Amino acid sequence: MGTVMDAGSTPAGLATKTGPGRPDCLRGAGWMLGLAVSAWMSAAVSFHARAEDIGIDFFERNVRPILAEHCLGCHGSGPAAPKGGLRLDTKAGWRAGGGHGPAVVPGKPSESLVFKAVRREPGVEAMPPVGEGRRPLTLQEVGAIESWIAMGAPDPREGAAVVRKADPSG
Repeated sequence: MGTVMDAGSTPAGLATKTGPGRPDCLRGAGWMLGLAVSAWMSAAVSFHARAEDIGIDFFERNVRPILAEHCLGCHGSGPAAPKGGLRLDTKAGWRAGGGHGPAVVPGKPSESLVFKAVRREPGVEAMPPVGEGRRPLTLQEVGAIESWIAMGAPDPREGAAVVRKADPSG
């Protein structure tokens, strides 16, 4: 039939101690835990990468065209110094901001000067300025800027924000 064991004995390898209070049978649990943690981390990284891809796609489809049409003429890398010292043609540019500090606070539209300006909030210079063929942003465009900032302002544009100083000679 079965093996008769003395009191206090266990089948081989089932509960022999490998350390204080650690049965041998738990030695194999470490790799299972490691595998589970590894799978979880992989899923989390994959989810983060997917969320970042969605944010970049949103930027490319909705925000970059607004910046190109309405902002970069005055806040880009053209020959003249950018208005207010603010560059919006690179991520580093809006992070550094202009004369009033960072233009975008990722995740916080209500604290972002760019959002306040395109919403034309009191106490903030309205952007883009109206005239010379320019118009205020539509509600849809303002909503796209707000959504982009709320999602953390994902922006694939790299490069330093080099601000040219205005030429004092004119």
